[in-house]
Amino acid sequence: MYTPPQTGPLAGHLRRVSTLAREIAARLRLRPTDVDALAEAALLHHYPAEVLEPEPLNRLLADLRLGSPHGAASAFPPRRVRDVLERFHAGRSANAAHLLAQIVQVADFFDERLEFFSFEPMNFEQIIDELDWMAKDGFLDPAVVAALAGLPQVRMHELLEQVHRLPVFPAVLLRTLEITADEDSSFSRIERIVRSDPVLAGHLLRVANSSLYSPLRPIASIPQAISHVGLDTCRKVMMASVFQPLFSSTPLRELWRHSLAMARLTEGLAQLCGRFDPHEAFLAGLVHDVGRLALQKLRREYVMDYQRLIEGGCEPVFAEMLLCGFEHGAIGAEILRCWTFPEHLIEAVLRHHRPELGDSLLASALYLAENLSGAREDIASPARMDLAHARLGLASEIPEGEGPPDPGWLDFLVSAA
Repeated sequence: MYTPPQTGPLAGHLRRVSTLAREIAARLRLRPTDVDALAEAALLHHYPAEVLEPEPLNRLLADLRLGSPHGAASAFPPRRVRDVLERFHAGRSANAAHLLAQIVQVADFFDERLEFFSFEPMNFEQIIDELDWMAKDGFLDPAVVAALAGLPQVRMHELLEQVHRLPVFPAVLLRTLEITADEDSSFSRIERIVRSDPVLAGHLLRVANSSLYSPLRPIASIPQAISHVGLDTCRKVMMASVFQPLFSSTPLRELWRHSLAMARLTEGLAQLCGRFDPHEAFLAGLVHDVGRLALQKLRREYVMDYQRLIEGGCEPVFAEMLLCGFEHGAIGAEILRCWTFPEHLIEAVLRHHRPELGDSLLASALYLAENLSGAREDIASPARMDLAHARLGLASEIPEGEGPPDPGWLDFLVSAA
């Protein structure tokens, strides 16, 4: 069988269209054989059906002196799949294959519109509105558009209910945020805050006594620990310790690890460009994905559907758009608003996957940090990358996987979750 590309932007697009086509077909209650043909046709929809016919393709390959990579004609896509592709490209008479071709067309349109988010602001409802107009003009089957429109099963009010069920942070959080924003915070002020919270004190002592800092003798007091690790590291340990309990369950361990890595990377970008405070950048990295906490607490059906989309090759942000109509940055901003975070930090979290929709330097730094972390949460966008680099005054792209060195003590907070 002809094999579509396995890597690169086109491969990602084909996987998303195929997975979305399956979801639409499930809404329309199509037969399993039709769904299988549909999914395969979606993976090949960038190739005209005529090219996939055995004889023309063999002649083309012979002319190019490439030979036939497939051998027998039976190895090519089945006639059923080629029928769908023919109707996808030519819009032929209405029959079962035509309906499948319409599903591929709608899925393809939706994915391409999301990919163009970096050029034209658009949300789920606006894309559906465009598809509705195309259906009214006779270009699309209204039932297919309605099936796509019915995919979101989570509304903002449901997520806001989850927000109110998240822990209300104690006063130590607000005091920690205050010293984070104040470079001149005194040793005694930091000591008082650490002493006021046993968990905070325990984390700091653990870091101070770790092999990374190798004290000559065990450190047993808060003043000793602060002096040994330094005020800068102490601030970061305090911030991380405040948020770590939110990620205490095993399924959230990887999200906590990612959040700590993002804190380090965003802080490094702040130091590199010199345009915003590194301590705030560290905090923004820690909390940038709090919206995913609320999504994880939704009903089991959502979690199963989300996992199915991810396994089908969809990026997390794409899956969230399908199931919610918005992505986790929006709900993360609502959570931070409930926690009375400063507005500029709320804006950064809201826009960290769409920095072009605002002017936040911190949102651009978070976007670059996501790329450096290799998280693959969203569809790759060279245009957004260029915009973020330009805003931060970084002339050349930082290679993925490169960033400030790991300070080491983050591993202790990961294992403490």
